Amino acid sequence: MIPENGTGLANADAYVSVEFVDEYFSARGNQMWAGLGSAYKEAAIIKATDYLEAVYFDKWQGERLKADQALSFPRSPFGMPAKFKSAVCELAIRANAGELMSDIERLTTKEKVGSIEVEYAQNADPATKYAYVASLLKPFLKSASAMIMRLERC
Repeated sequence: MIPENGTGLANADAYVSVEFVDEYFSARGNQMWAGLGSAYKEAAIIKATDYLEAVYFDKWQGERLKADQALSFPRSPFGMPAKFKSAVCELAIRANAGELMSDIERLTTKEKVGSIEVEYAQNADPATKYAYVASLLKPFLKSASAMIMRLERC
């Protein structure tokens, strides 16, 4: 595992180090993370990084520090913000428990039992799956209106 050090490494595959995540969860009294082996921790951090790259790749504000850096952060004007690194930690512990972005199954949209009928939402945006993580990332995301593109036909 090669953690990003804030300089825009061309070969980084993780946003944070195992030591950083160890300190994060130790400060929060989370013993589950402490019980994991080093290889499991590294894999979880890489999965968390991969998730952020896949789900949010086109939603970040600012610009990469270097054109050849491997990951989306550090970014100008943010660098590597503490809230961003906290989001990586929160995703890492969830990655250890299972897939962060599993294949979407078809959902039943209506179910009727007797006189009771329930309607379920269609497949939700995967970015809304982790509310706490989304709240940590919000300051670094483009506004919804900034993500709308205008299409003109010639």
